[in-house]
Amino acid sequence: MTESEVRKAISALRAARLLLQEGFTDEAVSSSYYAMFHIARAMLIADNVSLPKTHAGLIAAFSERYVKSGQLSRELGRYLNNLEDARLIADYTSDTIDASLAADCLRKAEIFLSAEVIAKL
Repeated sequence: MTESEVRKAISALRAARLLLQEGFTDEAVSSSYYAMFHIARAMLIADNVSLPKTHAGLIAAFSERYVKSGQLSRELGRYLNNLEDARLIADYTSDTIDASLAADCLRKAEIFLSAEVIAKL
C-alpha cells in the first residue's frame, strides 16, 4: 500500500506542474496538496500508524509522529498545513488562487517530496 501512495504522490506532483503551466491555478494547488497528502499517508502506513479518517486527523498524526518528534522540520509541517488551507480555498470557495500562490504551493510540495521526506519511507 505504501508504494501505491508514493505513486499517487508523484503523479499528483507531476499533474500540479502541468496544471500550473497551463494556468489552472486552483487545480495546481489541489494537486500539490494531494502530492503531500499521499506521502504523509505513505509514511504513516510504513510506520504502522492507524490512518485517521479525515484530512485534519492525518495532518495531526503526521505532525505528532514526525514534526513534534524532531524527525522532520517544523517548516515541513507548516507546508502541509499551508497547502491544506490553500486547497480548501481552491476547492470549496469561489475565490481563485493567483499564479504566485499556486507556484509557491507547488514549490512547497516539491520540497516536501524531497529526499528528506522520502528517505523516511
